[in-house]
Amino acid sequence: MHLHLRRMTTAFAELAGRWMEETTCAAVELMTGCSSMSLWRLDQWRMKKMKDNFKFPNDLPISLASADEVHMMTLRPQEQRSEKLLWEKKFITNLVSYDLSKVITNAKGRSGRSLQSCLSQLGPELCRQINFLAVDMHDGFIEAAEKHCPNAKVAVDRFHVAEALNKAFDEVRKQEFEQAKQNKDNFQRQILMPSKRFILIERSRDLSKENQSHLEKLRKLNQNINSAMLLVEYFHKILDKKKVEEFRKGLKLWEDLVVEAGLTSFIDF
Repeated sequence: MHLHLRRMTTAFAELAGRWMEETTCAAVELMTGCSSMSLWRLDQWRMKKMKDNFKFPNDLPISLASADEVHMMTLRPQEQRSEKLLWEKKFITNLVSYDLSKVITNAKGRSGRSLQSCLSQLGPELCRQINFLAVDMHDGFIEAAEKHCPNAKVAVDRFHVAEALNKAFDEVRKQEFEQAKQNKDNFQRQILMPSKRFILIERSRDLSKENQSHLEKLRKLNQNINSAMLLVEYFHKILDKKKVEEFRKGLKLWEDLVVEAGLTSFIDF
């Protein structure tokens, strides 16, 4: 039996532990039938043990890196377990090497201090080897990256830009949905309802013919929705550009179109 995890054999703990280095605890639970909590304790124990003896190699491939927070667990107070607003969500910040396609270090939380901890674990020499570092739009992440990675170009990754753009579109949808309810416009109310919001921002080529037909009708009826959809479509085309100058030229034109459309949420974005 394992010295510290009495319900497991040493062989099982080593096998499951190595699997969890490559995938999630939930995936290993499905493969082994072992409870997720037991696997979680094993993973935590192994990480602490390995970290005591671990040193990053000087030739670690780290020229391209990214940082982002992920949800680790949710703590539910015993006395108010049904009140979801009181549940405490715990996050960790991961630092990923694109060269290896792996998480190379992490830290508790999702603040600038969390990323600073990740980069401190790498040390100054490896931080100087980072040429590009992609982060979300959190100011603390950007400040930590600029402070610890003097040679890195700090970029906002496409996912978070698109996520913020979709939020701007959803503000327009909400406003038009409320207007449709007041006007008792059943067609617009049905297609603008919250459950349909992803259809509205999906690229048209990926939609069914029925949904494409509904969207075309909506765009003819609602100028604000039509403008918002055009802005989203054009912005994604700009993000597809491969050359910086083409991107900047397209972005300047897009900004002019936003001002002309007069949609507050897009102006804020």
